[in-house]
This record gives sequence, C-alpha cells and structure tokens, in this order.
Amino acid sequence: METIYAPEIICSGAQKRDIWFETSRYTWLRTSTDVYARIILKSRSQGEEEIITIFTRNFIYDKNRTYHIEHTGIQLYATPLFSMTKEPLMVVRHHTRAVLLSLRPLLCFRVLLLLSSLPTISQAQITLDGSLGPRGALRGPNYTISDRMGQIRGPNLFHSFGQFNLPKGESATFTGPNTITNILSRVTGGSPSSIDGTIRSQIPRANFYLLNPSGVMFGPNTSLDVSGSFHVSTADYLRLSDGATFSAHPAVPTVLSVAPPAAFGFLGPTPAPISIQGSALQVPAGQTVSVIGGDIEIVGGMLVASGGRLNLASVATAGEVGMNPADPTAPLQVGRFAALGQIHLVDAQLDVSGIRGGTVVLRGGRLMLDNTSIAADTQGDVHGARISIDIAVTADAVVTYGSLLTADVGGAGNAGSIRIAADSLEVSQASLIRSQSAAGTTGDVGHIDITVRLMQVTDGSQVSGDTHGAGWGYHGAGERGADHHRARC
Repeated sequence: METIYAPEIICSGAQKRDIWFETSRYTWLRTSTDVYARIILKSRSQGEEEIITIFTRNFIYDKNRTYHIEHTGIQLYATPLFSMTKEPLMVVRHHTRAVLLSLRPLLCFRVLLLLSSLPTISQAQITLDGSLGPRGALRGPNYTISDRMGQIRGPNLFHSFGQFNLPKGESATFTGPNTITNILSRVTGGSPSSIDGTIRSQIPRANFYLLNPSGVMFGPNTSLDVSGSFHVSTADYLRLSDGATFSAHPAVPTVLSVAPPAAFGFLGPTPAPISIQGSALQVPAGQTVSVIGGDIEIVGGMLVASGGRLNLASVATAGEVGMNPADPTAPLQVGRFAALGQIHLVDAQLDVSGIRGGTVVLRGGRLMLDNTSIAADTQGDVHGARISIDIAVTADAVVTYGSLLTADVGGAGNAGSIRIAADSLEVSQASLIRSQSAAGTTGDVGHIDITVRLMQVTDGSQVSGDTHGAGWGYHGAGERGADHHRARC
C-alpha cells in the first residue's frame, strides 16, 4: 500500500486504464475494480474532518479541489462546503462490498444538503402560490387540501404550491368530487420537496401527480394513501394529450385542460434528482408508481404495485418522457433525449408480483443494482404481463451483491419475459436473473432476452430459465421442462 497526496492525480497499486477530461474541472480516473481511494474532506465552517471512502473505478476528481466531487456522474456535494486538505489520499485494496456500503453516507449527505436548502421549513411546510386559487401557508400538521384551493377542468384537478414539504408525522389530504380522475400538483417556489409523512387522497380512484423541478426527497416514514396511481417527477412541465402544458414555472403560460397527461417535459440541461431513502411507496393492486427525473437514488426503499407497473426513468438533458394515456402498458418513450441519467438502487425492492404479475420498467444511461430485488412474479392462475421486467439503458448495467431479478410462476398463469438492453451487462457476486416455475405449477416460464455488446456473469451468479412444473420453458417453443434463455452480444 502506498500513500499518495490529494493534489496528485495518480493511481498507485493498479494499472491506470484511462484518463480523460469530461469538463474543464473534472478528470475521470478509471482503475481496476479492486482499488479504492480514501479522501479526507474538511468542513470550512466547522473545521471538522470527515473521512469518506470512495470507489475509484468511476471516480471524478475535482482538479480545483474546492467544490464538487462526483461518483459515476452522481453529484454528491452540491455546494462548496468542503475542500480537499493536504492529508494523504490512500489507495487501498478492500472488499468491494465494504466500499459500496461506504457510499451510503455520501448519498445520505446529499439528501441532508437538499434538506438544508429549506430555510423556512419550520415556518411553513405547505404553501399555496396563489396562481390557481388562494395564496399563503396552510395550517398543519395534518393539511387538508380541497378542490377549492385549485381549479377543476373536467376530470383534472390542478393545484399549485410554493412549497410542499411533509416532515415525519404530518400528512397532506387531498379532497374533491368523485368525478376527478387526475390530481395534478406542481411546486413553483424553487426549493426541493422533502417528504417524510403521508400523502393521502380521499378522491376514489384518482391518480396523483407531484411535479417539482427543484428536486424531491422521500424519507423513511413516507407513506401513500391513494386509491389510484402515483407519479412523482422533477420535470419542468406536464404535457397533456391535447397539447396543453401545465408548467411548474409561474412565468410560463399554462393552459388548464380536460385531457390526460401524456408526457413529462424537461427544459434544462441538468434535471433535478429524486432520492428515496428507506421509503415504502405502495399503491393498490393494478396501479402504477412512476419516478421520472434526473439521477434516481433508492437506498433501502421499496416500491410496490401488485400486478401493476413501476416506471423509473432517469434523464440528463432536455426532452420529454412520453407515455400513452390510453394504454398504461405501453413503454415509456425516452428516445429524444441527447443523454440519459443514472439509476442507483442499494438494498432496494421493486415488486409488482401478484395473482397477475405486473411490469417493472427502467430507462436510463447507467444502472447499478446493489443487493436489490426486482420481482414480477405471477403467483396465480391469470397470465402475467407480456413483459415482466423491461430494462433499457444506454451505457452499462451492473447487477451485483446478491441482487435478484425474477419473473417466476406460482400457478397456472404464464410469467412475462425479462428484457435487458444495455451496452454492457455485469452480473456478479451471487446475483441472479431468473424465470422459474415451481413444482406443481402449469404456467409457462417467460423469455429472458438480453441484448448487449459485452456480458459478464461471475462469482456464482446465474442467468437461468428453470421449469419444475408442467408448463413450457419458452412461450410456445421448445420442449416441456426445458430451460430457455437467450443473450445477444
């Protein structure tokens, strides 16, 4: 082990594969997978040192050593609170899992920075901005938000908030006539939303949309009490199917329409992130949870939509994430973005299993699944969705540390397929991608269809399609009891 110092850009103890400049400020060091950097950061305001270990396989080094440090493109320090000291930067060999675990405080610190940007949170948690109704702060901690505080256009109820924050133990309850299909809420004040309480709707079967282009963070005590679907986004506007736009920027003209939402629109080059820290976001069976924004982090969180749909889309430039309001099973459209963002799931669970298995859709640039479960199992006698797990990223996908992707069969219903498209796919550290039928079942196992340039399956990991019941191993093809999966590289 050799000690090197922060002002130097070197990688001791491993072959330095590539060095290139992404911007005038950052240098990206790519090293071997078992080399890590210990970086000592000092708080200017408090004078206390905090030692953080960062995995240098994709480490962005700040040449100016004063403002930002990034890990695989995810900004961890958004303000100049920290600076590099002259303390040594250690290159050490360590088990990868320990280093990935050490990243969690960094992710949490990023959330703390987000929370610190809410200087008036103790005075007013939820405020109306006055653009669609009355103006001013609402009285909590259990907020009632009636339709009279917004405007109704046919089946759409529009709300406009200056701030929307829910600390632990607080709730926001939306009310209105039973004719409402969509509750469309925007946050215009320029501050991120911190939600650690309950979002509730008393309007039967109404879908809930929350739009805040400054960012959204969900804490461990967040809960949903809605009977429809739930969509959260850091988009700048919602485009409705008739072309009208509901903008989250007060200076931009907004047309309120009766049409359903058809796209999430992003205007800036750096869409704000969405962070889910230990939250359990669950909707009723058959409904949808959508998380559409910049970089997406889920650490210890859970998204559940039994027999429904989970949509995660991360974008990194201006463009629109399109959806088909007439067909909720249609894939998300992200093809017009110049670049897509990153999805990072650690100890997370995405679950659409049920009597009829649903669909999990992931769209982004890079995908990291660390000890994460994605389950789309068909447990009953009704056929599951045609595609159970649908992953498409433009760069690398990493499935590691016991991560599990399943589209299993538990009865007479057929499982859907697993589709993964990426530049490269790494399945490592006893991870598993599987479609399997249990003994005594008659449902068919789904396809496993992988399209990548490079694929690595190591460390006891598996990609498998196993049939232990009477069902077919490959929908409509092959022999009963056979194992079928395919990969195109």
